Amino acid sequence: VNDGFVTMARVRYDPQTMPVYQDGAAVRSLSPETRLCLVSDAYALADAVQLDVSQALSLSLCLANDPEYAVLSHSLKHCTTTLVALGVWDAESTPEQVRSLAHALVRALGEPR
Repeated sequence: VNDGFVTMARVRYDPQTMPVYQDGAAVRSLSPETRLCLVSDAYALADAVQLDVSQALSLSLCLANDPEYAVLSHSLKHCTTTLVALGVWDAESTPEQVRSLAHALVRALGEPR
């Protein structure tokens, strides 16, 4: 991960680097710009079937309490859009239900590879 380096390209990390999507401490240590790019890249890659959806959801779970509004809102937007697309979320769901659903989906889809 190139912390602080923002590019107009999507980044798909190799299998050795992929755990960055699940390591909450590592993700939270990155700059807000980098966290925002990770979220954007993860969901774009999941949409393109280049990354397991569970990895994108795991990243959102890592960022569930992010102190930066932009990171948190971007992550939540992508997470809820994904949950809606999968048919497991509706407008009446509370944040706790969304978090619970995301955890359940990660378990159901299998741990990220």
